[in-house]
Amino acid sequence: MRHSFKTLISMICAVILFNLSAEAQTQGKQQNSKDTIPCLAVVGKLTNNGRKISGATVQLFRGNQEVEKVVYYPEKEFLFLLEPNSVYTVVIEKEGLVTRSVRFETTIPEEDFHAKKKKRLYYFDFELEMVTENQIESSHSFVDFPIAMIKFDEKRKVFDYSKSYTQHIKKEIGQATAGTK
Repeated sequence: MRHSFKTLISMICAVILFNLSAEAQTQGKQQNSKDTIPCLAVVGKLTNNGRKISGATVQLFRGNQEVEKVVYYPEKEFLFLLEPNSVYTVVIEKEGLVTRSVRFETTIPEEDFHAKKKKRLYYFDFELEMVTENQIESSHSFVDFPIAMIKFDEKRKVFDYSKSYTQHIKKEIGQATAGTK
């Protein structure tokens, strides 16, 4: 009987310790995701026919999940802080203009993120030329593709967009005006 009681107490203690350990690990993982340091600051400006526009909705998605949503005004550029090793899409919408998107891949080599044992924050500034439907062939399926793909250039150690990709998309949609600078 004493042996059964000791076994029962030991089992209860083991279950309690296991639950406490699992809870501590879960909290640690949640805390780490909150403490993730961004690697890229994205600052954007929007224009149409070279003029500043106001009131566009700018959404930031990480994968398919909306992370942030702001309304753009030229007096205040939008700013998003992106975490490493993720894929983000910035989607810009305004009534009367074609919806545009820009894709960011934030995979960077570990040594570039931890340069000199400090977390490094990279910057990417861009100006996106919004267009009306009569400025492009809006019926073309390429209109739904991102206008630019930004990723880390390991040789130059900066985030930059693929010029060949952007030129290809502009050509496919028949865009006559500049899109990303």
